[in-house]
Amino acid sequence: MTRQVLPRFRHTVQLLVWAVVAVPLLILCIYQLRADYERQVTTNERELVYETERFSFLLTQGLLQLMGDLDRIASDGNVIRSLSMPLFTPISVQKIESYLGSNPSAESVMLIDKEFFPIEVIPTWALTDDIAAYEPYMAQVVSSPSSISDPRPRMFIPPTAPGQPQMLVFIRPILTASSSLAQPFQVDGLLLVNINTEKLMQAVIDTHQGQPGLLRLLSDKQAIFSRGESNPALFRHQAPIMLGLGNQSLQVEFGHTRQGVITQVLMAYRTQAIAVILSIVLMVVLVKKLADKVVRPLQLLDEQRTALQRLVQYSMEVHQTDVLDELGQWSLAVAQTVARQPFGLYLLRNEFFGGCELISDLDESHQQLLRQHHSALNSHTTLLSLIEPHSDLHVFAIGGTGADYQGFLITARTERSQQAEEALMVLCTMLSSALRQHCLNARLHQLAHLDSVTGLPNRHLFNTHYNDKLAAFSASDAATHFGVFVVDVNGLKFVNDHYGHQYGDQMLMAVARALKQAARANDTVARVGGDEFYLLLEQATEAVCAQFVARLTAQCRDLHMLVAGERIAISFSVGFASTDKDSLKNLLILADERMYSAKKQHYRQLAAQPPGD
Repeated sequence: MTRQVLPRFRHTVQLLVWAVVAVPLLILCIYQLRADYERQVTTNERELVYETERFSFLLTQGLLQLMGDLDRIASDGNVIRSLSMPLFTPISVQKIESYLGSNPSAESVMLIDKEFFPIEVIPTWALTDDIAAYEPYMAQVVSSPSSISDPRPRMFIPPTAPGQPQMLVFIRPILTASSSLAQPFQVDGLLLVNINTEKLMQAVIDTHQGQPGLLRLLSDKQAIFSRGESNPALFRHQAPIMLGLGNQSLQVEFGHTRQGVITQVLMAYRTQAIAVILSIVLMVVLVKKLADKVVRPLQLLDEQRTALQRLVQYSMEVHQTDVLDELGQWSLAVAQTVARQPFGLYLLRNEFFGGCELISDLDESHQQLLRQHHSALNSHTTLLSLIEPHSDLHVFAIGGTGADYQGFLITARTERSQQAEEALMVLCTMLSSALRQHCLNARLHQLAHLDSVTGLPNRHLFNTHYNDKLAAFSASDAATHFGVFVVDVNGLKFVNDHYGHQYGDQMLMAVARALKQAARANDTVARVGGDEFYLLLEQATEAVCAQFVARLTAQCRDLHMLVAGERIAISFSVGFASTDKDSLKNLLILADERMYSAKKQHYRQLAAQPPGD
């Protein structure tokens, strides 16, 4: 019996021992599996956020590219001239066909006059479209005051008949000169583009390289594009499309299935299960390896999340900043956060940007290399020739490698993750886009506020300064007194008619230089018409204005230009009014009347001179 009891007791002890070992181990495994399941769910949700934000960025860039290309077409002089013709000029047709060819989602382009009549439609089959459906949107663009100050394209989402693809409509106002003194520009026509949402989204899907279980494009919570099945069990995330300028808001929604999470967790433990079966002794080693396998991906994912957050924040704010001098430091900080290593940044200077050179974080030898060959940094070809012998350096071009080259990011060559490389390339793309957008905005501001012949402020900008001075004027404060001058160039029409407009432009530029030279730095000199200039003299009384006229007359006494060897004298008539002697409401009228009196006196003097003098 003892022989029978001992073996059973041994078996019982063995079972107890195994129970003591296995039960805690089983509890720990269940706890760990549950924790890993929740961690995997969180990981999947983070990946979904990353994919959604990336798709949103790509779609935003695509829409901004469409709007930017349309903006450039609408600003073209050939397209503006087409408003006065029954059809597009050949150059305009070529530009629009190029636009349609490079943007497959754009199905048609319409040139529409301000009475909402289509002047020309490309392609011609789009003539069958019901333009009446767009009239409320066109009326909104034509009547909005912001269309003058900021004529960028507006986006609208028209209703769509059942069975028809949803369309997006871009409407860009076309501005022409106005005869009004208060408002120098007017909306004289519209350029309307129909965008096929299906084609637009498919193009972004092809670039995104991967399709989720659910993809939707929403406007005011209504789906205007949907692909995949909408299931309540899906992981979902929405990201906004930031277009600015009061355009209708859009959101991108991604969804992923929850199936397969448990399988992923169990597959991650296959090595540990075999290790437990083979030997308890190896458990500590395997747990450590498991920790390394679990923690490291999570660390990388957290780094990617941080980098993505910085890029998303950067993408939303980089186009809104007006201070480009801070953009370099900001971009450099984002690059260092994404790649976790020092970077240098070099941006070329242009007409509207003074450039940027931030290389102090690089090694001393690399700084010395770049400073010694500074001229080679202004071309991508010479930059590559400089960097090629130095295999320890890595360069990321900003803007492209040809004529659109804008600068570069440079750092030491190390092993970086693919996500970090992609994030750095996205950063360069966003920085390039921001620089181009700033230059475009600066160019538009220049065209809207400066005279194209003389480079002086135009009537619109002068009126702004003049109204500001009127609002700040106080009769008891001598510092707020000012004078206004009306200057009319004598004989400009004669020069234009007999010698050509190029010499008339030379005469205008000569007068502009003379006026700027005589005026002070804080005074305003503007060309407001064909042969007419306005001056606003700060802190000036009638006596100061009279002294200014005398000084201007003395300086310009011998003003002339040469036309085919012939000396042509340049003169102008001046009239002024001042706040200390004249009516505040009639300053410009009085100055204009006095100018015409001076002009009549000038021509009477000319008529009285003997011939040949």
